[in-house]
Amino acid sequence: MLWILPTFVQFYMNLVNQYLLAEHFCVDFINDTNVDKTSEHPHYHRFTRRYQRKSSIVKNYWIGEACIVLLFPLLHVALPLVLLTKCISSTILDETE
Repeated sequence: MLWILPTFVQFYMNLVNQYLLAEHFCVDFINDTNVDKTSEHPHYHRFTRRYQRKSSIVKNYWIGEACIVLLFPLLHVALPLVLLTKCISSTILDETE
């Protein structure tokens, strides 16, 4: 009976892709046939080298913050650190050149 579970999951995920997600999430837009339209995609900037470099910096900030929270598992230490890290990561990803 468990052999049919992956089939059901795949079927319902296809339904989600077809009816609930936006069209640009379902289309493979970075390919050779669609080169002229890649820069029009809403999330094109996330695939650039510059954005991925910023994303790795933000990931390192979050890893460092998680290590501090694991060392000092107190709410009055964790909450300000999480909020500060969130603001810094948003600033790095959205506001920097």
